[in-house]
Amino acid sequence: RRCFMVRLVLAALGTAGLIGLYFEFYAGRGLAGFFEYASYFTNLSNAGYVIVLLGLALLPRAKTDAPGFVAFRGAITVAMVATGAGYAVLLSDTASYFHNPWVNYVIHAIMPAVALVDWLAFPPGPPRIVFRDAACRWLIYPAVFAVYTAVRGALISWYPYFFIDPGEVGVRGALLATATMGVGFTALAAGLVRYQHWRIRTSGSTPSP
Repeated sequence: RRCFMVRLVLAALGTAGLIGLYFEFYAGRGLAGFFEYASYFTNLSNAGYVIVLLGLALLPRAKTDAPGFVAFRGAITVAMVATGAGYAVLLSDTASYFHNPWVNYVIHAIMPAVALVDWLAFPPGPPRIVFRDAACRWLIYPAVFAVYTAVRGALISWYPYFFIDPGEVGVRGALLATATMGVGFTALAAGLVRYQHWRIRTSGSTPSP
C-alpha cells in the first residue's frame, strides 16, 4: 500500500509531539493540567490528524473514501491548515516558551504542512464532495470549540489564545476574531472541496493514498 510506512512514521511523530508537549507543560498539574491541555485547538487538531493518518494507512480505500471518513478528514485538514497559518501569523513568538523546540515545530509547523500536502497529493476519491455538506459537517468542530471556549472561559476566566480573550482584546475584539476565523475556515473548506473537484475532473479519479 502506497505511503503506508510514511503515514505510520508521521503518525508516530505527531503522537510524540503531543506527548512531549503534555509532559513539558501539563503533566505536573494533574487533572487541571490535562483539561487545559485538551482545551487548545492545536492539540485537539493534531490528535485528530494522527487518527486520520492511521486511518489512511490501515483502512481500505473504500473506507477512507466513505462520507463519514471524508468528513472527518476534511474537518481535521481545515483545522490543521488553520493551526499552521494561525501560528505563523499570530503565535510564532511563543516558540521561546518551549524547552524542547522540536515539539513546537512538530505540532505547529510540520504536521499542519503534512496535512495540507497529504490532501493535495491524495485527495478523497469520487464522488465529488458537495460544498454545502462539507460546510455544515466540516465546520461543526471549530464551531463547537468556539462555544466551548467561550463558555469555559467565562466560567474560569481563562482562554487558550489571547485573540479570543475578552480580557485581552475586549468583547468586540474577541467576537471579531471569532467571526474572522469562521470566514477563514469556510474559505479553507471551499478551497479543499474545489481542489478535489479539479483533481477528479482532470484525471477521472484521485491517487490511492
